Amino acid sequence: MDLKINIINGLIGMNISQGKMNIDYGKSNFHMQTKNPKINMEITQPKVNIDQTKPLGEIGLKKITDFIKTNVEKGKQVCLQGISRIVQQGNELAMIEAGNTAIPRQSEYNAFDQYKKEVNVDFIPKSRPEISLEEGTVKINFKKGEVNIENKPQEVNLDYTLGKVEIYLKQKPFIDIEYIGNKLDIKI
Repeated sequence: MDLKINIINGLIGMNISQGKMNIDYGKSNFHMQTKNPKINMEITQPKVNIDQTKPLGEIGLKKITDFIKTNVEKGKQVCLQGISRIVQQGNELAMIEAGNTAIPRQSEYNAFDQYKKEVNVDFIPKSRPEISLEEGTVKINFKKGEVNIENKPQEVNLDYTLGKVEIYLKQKPFIDIEYIGNKLDIKI
């Protein structure tokens, strides 16, 4: 049997409307003011004071006023000792009855013996320098900074349109069967 079958599928059509959303909001009213923090610092440096007057004086390096005082005192002592020696030697010379050995003895003493010195080895200076410390200070004044914020909230308007989907039959399905043969052989 010769049959011709034509099949046409059905078609569905869709109309789609997209949903829409509009957001409307005004400008934000935001205002900010800042005040920077401040730090003030007053610094006093520490000081180390070293007084070397005493050790320097021990090695002969005195202040001029101390040097003058010391040497004035030594000069007075040497002068008084010299006067005492001269008086004593004069008294010895005045006592002729004691013998005439006074002149040679005084001559030897005046030439040599009075200048004999005892020499010792010593370490100088014997005292340490005086050290004192003046502490430094740090004074800190801190002023806080500020941040002032003003914000007025704004209205938000929202418009929303729903989306739609419409479905319809665009083309109906159908089947077309057609006999295209010459013979019809039907057995019953």
